[in-house]
Amino acid sequence: GNMFRAADCPNDAVYNRVRTIELRLLSGSTPVHADMLMWNPGEPVERAALQILNILFLVPQVSVLLDKLPASHLDMVRHTLRFWRAYRDTLLDGRLEPLYPEANYPVVIASAPNQRIAVAYNDCVVPLRGKLPDEIVIINATVGGRVVVDVEHPVTRRYEASDCQGRPAGSGAADWKTGINVIEIPPSGMAVLKK
Repeated sequence: GNMFRAADCPNDAVYNRVRTIELRLLSGSTPVHADMLMWNPGEPVERAALQILNILFLVPQVSVLLDKLPASHLDMVRHTLRFWRAYRDTLLDGRLEPLYPEANYPVVIASAPNQRIAVAYNDCVVPLRGKLPDEIVIINATVGGRVVVDVEHPVTRRYEASDCQGRPAGSGAADWKTGINVIEIPPSGMAVLKK
């Protein structure tokens, strides 16, 4: 075959993530597609965003009826897919590190020479090891408002955070000491850190 896809799992973001991450680990260079993404348009937009955030490291297939979505959901879909397109080389072809398989991969990291993208799917520590590239993206795919990171070396970056619709949600300096640090990121939001 020339592609793999997750088994049917509508509305099940965790199953979609786990099965497709495992397919990616086995598929070599063959593209892996997520199951078609569906969610209830009555859900809070942050919860709906989890359907897409759980498959960022794969090829998304959106199957909701876009003309039936509320404006906030459409903004979220546009923002998240715009991010996916901009970072697809790292997301799809970077070095993939799905951590803690015994806990359904609550942290997944993709690295390229110039970027590192880390997604926290549970309230757990995200390890950022080794020499870090100039650009780091941290995604909070949880319902909480922060991500805890553990760095091996001090980190100094400027950051801009956004919510799941792409609206600004804070900016400033991330001056992290070696060890545990916390960054405030809205639920289903992200922070882009650059030198």
